[in-house]
Amino acid sequence: MAAEISRLSVNLPRRKHCKVKKAASSMGISIRELVELSLDEFLHRKPNKETEEALQESLSGKGLKKFKNAEDLFKHLKN
Repeated sequence: MAAEISRLSVNLPRRKHCKVKKAASSMGISIRELVELSLDEFLHRKPNKETEEALQESLSGKGLKKFKNAEDLFKHLKN
């Protein structure tokens, strides 16, 4: 049984489109195949240990600071 297919349309500046086309061509594959490979690689990336720990701390609220408004935040950042 064939896989269900969906169409994806992406608007790119001409220069970026040319770069993608050249990259695919240099690899001997189509733009569609390059996009599929890139998505597969991106979607299967796992954060490193440090990033994973930071995400868990953030989700638990550990080490987070709260500010009344943006002005207070920027004052804190300047210090």
